[in-house]
Amino acid sequence: SSLSRKDLQANLFLLKFPYLVYESIVIWGIWIFSKKDKRKLLVAVWLFNPVVIYSTYIMGQNDVFTAGILLMAVLAGSRRVFLSTLLLVLGIMIKTLPIVLIPVFSFIFARSWFGRLKHFGLTLSLFALLNIPWAKDAQRLAIAYFPPVMASPIDLAIRPDSLITMLKLALSLLTASWLFFKIVIAKKYGHNHLIEL
Repeated sequence: SSLSRKDLQANLFLLKFPYLVYESIVIWGIWIFSKKDKRKLLVAVWLFNPVVIYSTYIMGQNDVFTAGILLMAVLAGSRRVFLSTLLLVLGIMIKTLPIVLIPVFSFIFARSWFGRLKHFGLTLSLFALLNIPWAKDAQRLAIAYFPPVMASPIDLAIRPDSLITMLKLALSLLTASWLFFKIVIAKKYGHNHLIEL
């Protein structure tokens, strides 16, 4: 067996290696978006964050994949709109949370309301197109993106992993909104002094 005692360490490393790759992307993004005097501190905050360590390397959650892909989408920016939109859609396919960023991308990448609606429609169409291979089982696809059972307050009290998930969702929304304001909107409207962290 691939998980036999003899090969266990090597297989665990191979299973976790993609997480290291995407975490490197996130660290690189933190590094380039930070002021020189704060870079080491911000990277250390990410690296030694107990939520990141627990959810990624102990529980095996794939949030770091979404974070890395969304960071690449932000880096692609308004110069490569299609690439940025494609990366956003890929992020949504890994975790549903970035779906709330579709209107933000549309607002940033188009100046007119018609252009924003067109971009919004393009993003949803691209999302639907990439999901065609799984469309035969529509019920399973719907459950994959929108689980019917959400965490209740009782679940949050009983299950610490639910609480961690809710905290990650809140932090992800705050971080994504802050990054978009700091980077893309600031560049679009000429407030370049806001880009530095």
